[in-house]
Parts: sequence; C-alpha cells; structure tokens
Amino acid sequence: MSDDFIILKEMSTSFFSTLFKNNKMKIYIILFASMFVNFTKAQSISGKVYEQHGEHQHPLVGVNIYWSGTSIGTTSDAKGEYQIERINESQILVFSYVGYKTDSIAVSASSKLDVNLKESELMKEVLVSERQSASTIERMSPNLSQNISGEAFHRAACCNLSESFETNASVDVSYADALTGSKQIKMLGLDGKYVQIQTENIPSMSGLASSFGLTYIPGPWMESIQVSKGASSVKNGFQSISGQINAEYKKPDKADPLLLNLVANDAFGYEANAVVAKKLSKKWSALLAVHWHQNQMKHDRNHDSFLDQPLINRLQIFNRWKYKSDDYIFQFGASVIEEDRIGGQVDFEKAQAINITSPYGIGIHTNRAEVFAKGGYVFPSKPLFSVAFLSNASYHMHESFYGLQAYNAEEKSAFGALLYEGIINNANHQFSTGLDYRFDQVQEWFNDSSATRTEYVPGAYFEYTYLKSNWLTMMLGLRANYHNRYGFFATPRWHLRYQINEHNTLRASAGMGYRTANVLVEQPYLLANGARMSIADDFRMERAINYGLSYVKKLHVFEKEWTFIVDFFRTDFQNQLVVDREQLNRIEVYNLDGASYSNAFQIEWQAEIIKRLDATIAYRYNDVKTSYRGDLLEVPLVNRFKGLVALSYATNLKKWQFDINMQINGDGRLPGYRDGINERFPVYSLTNIQITKFFRKWSVYLGAENLFDYVQENPIIAPDQPYSNTFDASQVWGPIHGRKIYIGLRYSIRN
Repeated sequence: MSDDFIILKEMSTSFFSTLFKNNKMKIYIILFASMFVNFTKAQSISGKVYEQHGEHQHPLVGVNIYWSGTSIGTTSDAKGEYQIERINESQILVFSYVGYKTDSIAVSASSKLDVNLKESELMKEVLVSERQSASTIERMSPNLSQNISGEAFHRAACCNLSESFETNASVDVSYADALTGSKQIKMLGLDGKYVQIQTENIPSMSGLASSFGLTYIPGPWMESIQVSKGASSVKNGFQSISGQINAEYKKPDKADPLLLNLVANDAFGYEANAVVAKKLSKKWSALLAVHWHQNQMKHDRNHDSFLDQPLINRLQIFNRWKYKSDDYIFQFGASVIEEDRIGGQVDFEKAQAINITSPYGIGIHTNRAEVFAKGGYVFPSKPLFSVAFLSNASYHMHESFYGLQAYNAEEKSAFGALLYEGIINNANHQFSTGLDYRFDQVQEWFNDSSATRTEYVPGAYFEYTYLKSNWLTMMLGLRANYHNRYGFFATPRWHLRYQINEHNTLRASAGMGYRTANVLVEQPYLLANGARMSIADDFRMERAINYGLSYVKKLHVFEKEWTFIVDFFRTDFQNQLVVDREQLNRIEVYNLDGASYSNAFQIEWQAEIIKRLDATIAYRYNDVKTSYRGDLLEVPLVNRFKGLVALSYATNLKKWQFDINMQINGDGRLPGYRDGINERFPVYSLTNIQITKFFRKWSVYLGAENLFDYVQENPIIAPDQPYSNTFDASQVWGPIHGRKIYIGLRYSIRN
C-alpha cells in the first residue's frame, strides 16, 4: 500500500511541475500533495507479525489483530503482513494467536508496526475467568473444519473419542450391535468407514482397528479434535469420502506435568487415566499415558436373557518423546493395547464348552502394538520452505467367537510419507508435494476357511494453494496412486474459501475419494446374527465424488460473538460395497448396481448468549439412498434428521459449571424383511447433563447420560433362539442401555 502512495506522490509532483511554471505555485502544490499522501497513510497501520527462532524470523499466518474493546479487526496473511484502518474509539491494538502470548500495544503516530509474538507459558497459581470455546470454525481453512478443544472434553464424561462428539452436530455415534459394545460413527449420513480417521495427521483406526478403534483413543489423552466435512486435502491421502477426523494427543512440552482422571458409574464400570509430562532439557521432553477400563457387572434390565452391555477389561499404555530446536522437530513413540470383551446370555461363562446346548456367548480378545515417528525441518534461509516425514507401523491380533462362529485375524500395517512445502515466487502462491506408501497384510480365519490379503499402495501428490491476502484461498490438488490389485487411480480435489467481508465467508469443495472394502473387519455386526451370508468375491474399489458448499456468518450481538453455519454436502457413489439385509434370514454383500447417494443439509448456531453461557443449536437433514437389487431404497438404520441443543454455563471465576446436551433423533427405515412388523423406527430424544465443581488443582463432576431412561425395545430379535437363523442382534437404532449415572475426579498439576 505504501508503494502505491509513493508512486502517486511522484506522479502528482511530476504532473503539477509540468502544468505550473510558477515556482511558488509548484512548491505549494508539492507540499499539499505530500501532506495529502502523508495524511492518507496515517489513516492505517501496517506491519508484520512474526516469531523469533534463533537468528531467524518466521512469519505467523492468521494472527488475530483487532482494536481493543471493539470488533474491528483483521488477520495476518501468508507473509505475516497485515493492514488495519485507524479508528477513534481505541488506540490499543491487540495481537492474539493460539499458543502465543497476547500482546496489546499502544499505537503511536507511526504507520508502521512490526510485532514479535512469544510462545505462551501459563503462570502458576493464576485463575483464568475467560473460558476457551469448546468448538470453533477454523477461520483460515479452505474446507469447512471445526476444532473441538479440550474444553469440550470437560463438558461430558468423554472417556474416549467415541464419546467426544456429544456437542457436535456433524458426527453421530451409535452402537453397531447389541452384543459387543462396538460403536460406530456416521458423517453426512454415511457409515464411519467413509470417514478418514487420523491421529496427528497419520492414518489410523482402519482395518482391524475400525471395529473398536474409537474406544482406543482416551479423552484425557487428547488435546483437540479437528472435524472436516467432505473431501480433505490430497496430502492426507485418497480415503476421505464423507469427511475426516484428526485427533491431536497432548504434547510432551505443552501438557501439564500431571493429569489424573478417575470415573465410576452406577453400572459398576470404572475407568482411570494418568498422563505425566516432563521437560527433560531445553530441547527434549517426554510423556507417558496410562488408561485402564473395567466393567465386570452383569446387567439385563429388559429380561431378554442377554447382557445389556459386554464385560470389558482394557489396558493401554502410550509413551512419546519430542525433540525441538530452532529449525527442527522430531517426535517418536509407541502404544500397546490389550482388551477382553465378554458378552451374550447372562448365564454364559468364558470357560464353558461352546455348543448348541450351552448359553450363547461372544468373546473378543485384542492385542495391538503401534510405533510412530515424525519430524519436520524449516530451512533457516527460506522460512517458508520446509520438509517433513510421517511414519507408523502396527500389529493387530483379533480373536473372537460369536456363538458357534469363530473369527480370528492378524494384521500388519505400515505407512510412510515424505512432504515438501514452499512458495512459488511469493507467499501468495504456495505448494505442497510428497510421496507416501501404505502396506497392509491381513490374515483371516472364519470358521473352517482362511484367507490372506496383501495390499501395497505407493502414491504421490501435488497441491497448489493461491492466497489473496486473507479474503481468498483456492486449493487445487491431484494425487496418483497404484494399488497392487486395482492398478493406477487418480484423486483430484478442489477447495475454495472466499471471505466476502470480516463477517461472511463462503466455502466450496469437490473431490474424489477411494477405499478398499473389508467385509467382516468393518462389519462385525454381520456375525451377531444367524442369517445365512452370501459374500461376492469380486469386490471393486469403492469410489465416490463429494461436493460441498457452506456459508459462515459471524456477528456481534450485545458485545457477544454469534456464529451461523449453513452447509450442504452431496456424495455420489460410482462403486460401493452394498450390504443387503432386505431378505428374510439372509444377508448378501455385493458390488453396487445402480445409484447410491447421500444428501446432508445442516444449519447451526453457536453463541455466547450472556456472559459465560455458551449455546449450540443445530439441525441436520439426511437423505441417504442405495440401490438394492435394482430398487433405490432409503438406507436402513439412518436417522432422517437430528436436532441438537447444547448449553454450558460457568459461574464467575469458573467455580461451578453446568452442562446439558439434548438430542432429537429422527425416524428411519428398518430392513425390508421386517415389513409388516415395524417398518420404521420412531423419533426419540436423549438428554445428558453434568455438574462440575472446580478447585485450584482438581475438579469433581457428577453427570447422567440418557437422563430420561429411553431404551430401544427388543434390540435383539429371537433372543430365545440364539442358534437359529432368525436370531439377529444387529438391528440397533437407539440406546440399548438406560440411564447411566457417573461421578468423576480430575486432578492436575499445571505448568
């Protein structure tokens, strides 16, 4: 901007010098032009926001810059540069950025102001009265992405990842069947298998872990969760179809030195979590986390002779290390899990003989070990250029039986990626490129048959991002992969973010997604019934196109920020694995022949209604249909709509906190063979509440899930004939256990 004014000044001087021969007049006009230019320049402040790494300055992108006491502000661009108009109401300019100390500066007459932000270090023994938002829209992200912060984890029991979406309208969580306690998520009305789940941007919870993986990420271990709708960046892979969930674990150098979390419920279930973090030196830090869960009390409230929930005993240990210098970060770690699940009829005992005269039982034993390593390097002479690598490897052993059926599997997986990012000419043109490789080997034993499946998928991608200040972002990506069975395939994706003004933002996206299907691994509920199964052996790779459009409006009402979000996403499948349960006592699995799509419309309002009272109100409508043997039908067991009201109130200085979450879940279709009995399941509501009392280093909380004790009637079909072909425990559409009262204790030593 200043260069433009200099040019204007020079042009004005030259023009008037030529026009007027009178030297005195020429001097007056030159002085007037100079005063005009300087006056105009004085109406705005510009500069650069950066952080200092050794001798080098790195620009900070997306820093919030605003006049104190007002809603007038801007953000820094890709170069860390900003410009903001002066106002009469305030002379204090605030620079705020997550993870850095907020800086408030009294502005002088100068029009140039550069700011060096420093990483924040929380002061000991300080009470903070302002609350962190539980969920925020990533302002600069080109795709619609919500960040769920640690504050949200404290508003519910949140024992694991599957229980951390109670206040999120975009993700649905339900039980997959009435026997195993397995939980599944849905996004845009589609099964969770179409959602790419990552931990710290590394693919995870796929394959054998997909059945129970949501419970393998304890809530107290997490720092935040990012939920993105639609196709994500090609740098994250080709799997994302309906969305992406990325869980961030606590970091060794940022986490509190000690966190303890203990929970018990009225069903005699217990859980304990401990997280210990230590800064070993200026550059090295480490973290150790332990999780234990046990539920050993048998319950059968509806007297159908089956346990309402399985008996579970789980132990997890996670250890990570971090090295950080001025230009280089390296992290590595490992985790192990051992779990036992026992379910079935109340009289079933694990040691009993398994035969048709014995009580029906299920048993699932899991061992899983995983290691990861990742690092990044920023070139000192070129701070906008960096290189990084990501890698992990896992071993998963699964042993199970469902009545007379036995299913065992062993999986070995590995992933590695190398990424390089930089700019083209200037920071308005950015690029990211890289190579990656996935390897999966699964051995399965189902009753008397066995099979081995080996997949390796090398790939490469290139992504170009165009930034125009802070109001326009366009991202184009193309990925090419080779699958040892399906050959070469390409994944194009496009994202656009257009900020109309500081209060209104539009986003659009379109992209292809692929995935390979694993029938019994991803649909373990197929084993929880006696129906005859017919599984095709010529599966094609699943492929779909996702389109999305969203509008975000922010405004200030009574000095409080309100956010409105409206979005629509459509997913069209070209190839899909269809699980057909439309025939009596028979399940067929085959390739899609016909149309299959999902339409999801959602509107959401987030606001601080009055001081310390946060509210989220949302409504979503799902239209999900698939062709079953030529008939285009509504996909069964999918709620037609969902309504959410989440309220959270904290007293002054956050001594007490009160949370209530209410859901209205729409009706849906039941599989066709139940026509004439109950073709659709009804609309139902769920309410969860929690009260928390905060002390200096610890807090205690008391809550109730499913407060009004709503339970699906007869979740198991033919429970008195568990070995017949009419037995079915997979038709779950609502809660399968009633009200649960819990009490918990958190203790932390803060930095």
